[in-house]
Amino acid sequence: MKELKSLFLSLKIKSILSGFLDNVARLESPGSVGGPFKNRAYFSCNPAITEPIYIDRSSFLFTLDFRKLPQFVCFGSLVRKQRKDGSTVSCMTNVTYVDQSWLGVLAEGSPLLSEGEPLTTPSPIYDKKQEAVMCSVAATYGCRGWCILPVCRVMYDYLASYQGRSSFSSKKDSFRWFARFLLEGKVIEELNNLPALLNESSVIITSRNAVAKVVVLVSALADAGVDSGPALRKHWAEINQQFLFRELRAWVKKECFEEAKIIWMKAVKQNVHKWKNKLGQGDR
Repeated sequence: MKELKSLFLSLKIKSILSGFLDNVARLESPGSVGGPFKNRAYFSCNPAITEPIYIDRSSFLFTLDFRKLPQFVCFGSLVRKQRKDGSTVSCMTNVTYVDQSWLGVLAEGSPLLSEGEPLTTPSPIYDKKQEAVMCSVAATYGCRGWCILPVCRVMYDYLASYQGRSSFSSKKDSFRWFARFLLEGKVIEELNNLPALLNESSVIITSRNAVAKVVVLVSALADAGVDSGPALRKHWAEINQQFLFRELRAWVKKECFEEAKIIWMKAVKQNVHKWKNKLGQGDR
């Protein structure tokens, strides 16, 4: 029950944030802003708001202890209040805590989000939901260029469009990572038992060592344009069900090849069936 409430609250906050992306503010470092509230000053991501802004005292997030203030918030509106000395202070109302990891997701496509260099750390992953190799991308937010947590993007697409310098050698690296994930059983669930039969760790595929079997495997995938589960199923179903079987032999222990062959062929058959069912062409 507690987890459901937490999930509901998170979804609610994300919904609020998605409507107020230009009302995001970040807490400044202590002492970087002068005045009586110097340790509790925020700045807005919106270029139209240039002055320091503060959490209103009526907010549940308000505290005199700057160490307990959230780094990122979003707000509904600003209210300028006059102080006893005649000066004014800009206060945020309807303030909500923001997890900075949400910004890169919810602001995708927004001019507030700028994406930069594809990163080798954190390492690429295989996203089973999107069925694609994903890489982390450096990101900044708002008019002040705040560095936020990296965002995940489809690796091949991003490397193909990125014009700057990158730690990746080329867009072909997406095939390299896909090859590794495939042999690790992270792409095709029917290949979960394959890693135990390999004669060498699949980690060498992404270590850039010039190993012949790595070059052969990655080249086969790149030539076929296969770097995702759907692309592999389509290739097996529509072009060649023997695809990658010859390359597999170099990766499997000799005494385990027959077992690996059974696992592999069964996986191919089941995934061809899945692909045809998806297209409405399954066995009738």
